[in-house]
Amino acid sequence: MAGTPMYMAPEQARGEPLDHRADLFSLGSVLYALLTGRPPFRAESTLAVLKRVAEDTPRPIREVIPEVPEWLCRVVGKLHAKDPAERFQSAAEVAEVLADCEQQLTAHAGLQDFSRIPVGRPTARRPRRRTWAAASLAVLVLLLGGVWFGPAAVLYLSDRGELELVPQDGLVSVIVLQNDEGVIDGNKLRPAATDWLDMTAGHTLSLPPSKYQLNAGTWPAGTRVTQWAITTSGPLGQTRRLVPGDSVVVTVERGRRVTVASGGWLDPG
Repeated sequence: MAGTPMYMAPEQARGEPLDHRADLFSLGSVLYALLTGRPPFRAESTLAVLKRVAEDTPRPIREVIPEVPEWLCRVVGKLHAKDPAERFQSAAEVAEVLADCEQQLTAHAGLQDFSRIPVGRPTARRPRRRTWAAASLAVLVLLLGGVWFGPAAVLYLSDRGELELVPQDGLVSVIVLQNDEGVIDGNKLRPAATDWLDMTAGHTLSLPPSKYQLNAGTWPAGTRVTQWAITTSGPLGQTRRLVPGDSVVVTVERGRRVTVASGGWLDPG
């Protein structure tokens, strides 16, 4: 069973056949966590979490954060339906609903038309409307900006990250090794995550979250890499660092891309 238990769909927790609607349940769990600061299904063991996912209903969002708009809670509730037939039926349908909400929040600082919100119009509430209108808009921008409906969504919901290897003059090949300890293994005895990759072209690898060691092959003979530029990209931006050495260990994180370029060639001649 692959995936993170707290964000699995009930049918996945029960070992049943899956389709794209399982990812929509997971989207509901992620949105719940964004709104409340906690995952919807928590327990002390993996089996207990899976049992809660399959059988329990999460604590209502507004019991945790009362100011969250009811319409947004209802969107999450529909995503969280135990029966896949009762959820939104496609990511495109969810995107259309959220795009409509984003337009209304931008224009009116609140929703005027509730026709696309599940279970009809929410009851009126007074508290801090403008504050939560702004917060709701921020969540929708985050979603519609591609965090959950772009390639990062596929990576996150499949519990994968990406490793992009950039071709460089003099870089002939790269082999990717698993290295959970994160310490360079000069003996190169780690399990191989890839065969030798021909670096006349770039490669983008989808990998499980972990630490990976990159070993480079160079030309002319006797040259070696002395520095690596590592850029990690995610929904909140990019970080970049330079790491010395002829090998490097990089961390691939769930839903993020790590771009690696080599440089700083040393020619003993």
